[in-house]
Amino acid sequence: MLKIRVLKDGHVLDRVDAKWTINIAEIAREADKLLPRLGADAWDIVNEDDLAILSKSRWHKMQPVH
Repeated sequence: MLKIRVLKDGHVLDRVDAKWTINIAEIAREADKLLPRLGADAWDIVNEDDLAILSKSRWHKMQPVH
């Protein structure tokens, strides 16, 4: 199961289960919404071993420029 690890200054503030989907894009959009609510500045999507599979910075680099 994937989780969102919410970070502030490199420290973990919270972990949120992403059990509603396996769609990475959907999880990343939800992770972006969590940042202001938790006063965070970054997030990682992590696997069941707590290993990051996608970071906020990488996700935003992958997005097309509009």
